[in-house]
Amino acid sequence: MRFNADAHDLPDQADDVAGIVFAVGVGFALHLILVDDPFERRNPRIIEAVFQRVPGVKKVVSGFSGGHVANPTYEQVCEKNTGHAEVAQVEFDPAVLKLDTLLDVFFVAHDPTTLNRQGADKGPQYRSVIFYANEEQKKAAEAAKVRAKKEWSDPIVTEIAPLKAFYAAEDYHQNYFNLNKNRNPYCSVVIAPKLHKLVEKGVIKE
Repeated sequence: MRFNADAHDLPDQADDVAGIVFAVGVGFALHLILVDDPFERRNPRIIEAVFQRVPGVKKVVSGFSGGHVANPTYEQVCEKNTGHAEVAQVEFDPAVLKLDTLLDVFFVAHDPTTLNRQGADKGPQYRSVIFYANEEQKKAAEAAKVRAKKEWSDPIVTEIAPLKAFYAAEDYHQNYFNLNKNRNPYCSVVIAPKLHKLVEKGVIKE
């Protein structure tokens, strides 16, 4: 597939900004899984870097959504009893980036066929889910899920659910790759090559 390149609800949005929340987990936020890699559990902030490189995306915030605990910490979510998924809140300019394209990036950037699991990591915080803010986003997500079926041989288990609240994660989780790519070997050895693969596929820009 090739593409043209504290508690918060989705932020108050101007006419030129839209937003949606994605989840897949594996350590943090929507996580890119191309192969099962035991090192990915150490420091997985790949999907934040993926969405930051999609033209039209204005802001990406790592956080939590879908659970029953207010203002959870990362450690609480890792205990698997908050009900939250590890998510990425994405704000984008609909004049530049179509929601359909953003949703297609989501489905190509992780394995949506594994229930409550990505790679070696298991638990409800690792589930594949799209949290929609309105009926238009719901319909778009459902259509994208149907489109994605031709890319995967196994059934897609991605949930599509209404957004109730979004909780931003701790500061050290934010903008992780961009701040650590030259000083953390994981960023240069694991994240950077996977971003390069997506660039080659036309999914993201450098």
